[in-house]
Amino acid sequence: MVRSGGRGVIEPSNLGNVMASDIRSAELRQPVHLADYLFKRLHELGIRAVHGLPGDYNLVALDYIPTNKLQWVGNCNELNAGASSAFFFLSAHVG
Repeated sequence: MVRSGGRGVIEPSNLGNVMASDIRSAELRQPVHLADYLFKRLHELGIRAVHGLPGDYNLVALDYIPTNKLQWVGNCNELNAGASSAFFFLSAHVG
């Protein structure tokens, strides 16, 4: 028997049916990649540039930046990325 987050006890023979019904992505008409969703949402909020460091873990996500009408501002270290994003924000919102 397996406990299921407040739904009582589920028999192991019926576990496959319960797990399949919990997958909400099956209900989506068109599944969306997480990076695509995040960058679309940032653009909707008025953000036009993404500051960061290119690396092994975010290279796939960086492919979604131009398709969502955002500008990539690459930096060589974390200190430069933080400073450039702060000055970028100030220059865009002062005046």
